[in-house]
Amino acid sequence: MSDITLTSNQKRLILAAAQRPKCDLLPPPAQVRARGATLEASLNRLIDAGLARKTGRKGHERVVLTAAGRARAAPGDPRPTGKLGRLLHEIEAGGAAISELEHALGWRPHTIRAAITRLRQRGYRIMLEGELGARRYCLAMQ
Repeated sequence: MSDITLTSNQKRLILAAAQRPKCDLLPPPAQVRARGATLEASLNRLIDAGLARKTGRKGHERVVLTAAGRARAAPGDPRPTGKLGRLLHEIEAGGAAISELEHALGWRPHTIRAAITRLRQRGYRIMLEGELGARRYCLAMQ
């Protein structure tokens, strides 16, 4: 039941609530920009999925994480999936030049460089090695 795909706002709500002593989802953290009906819809979707529940008296209700919601907030495999995962896979396999990545992924060079920056921001040590004209992106050993 809790195998729903979460929006970025819902993920932020869950992560913030998991760090609070009573696991309250409200007030929303500053990085959640949803307010009013949009915030309420996000909360209702989490409740419907079994990741949160309402508690307290009418008029003084709180929305808190359930055990499933807390489990969803637990750090799992930090390895990226999707497009960043494909890029990381290509770089891990002995390194790759921009032209090889263009061909393998079907991306433009500026998109590849931006995605590599994103991987670096996530903590991956991606190095650019080699001579000018034969430079390759490689994953440095941690």
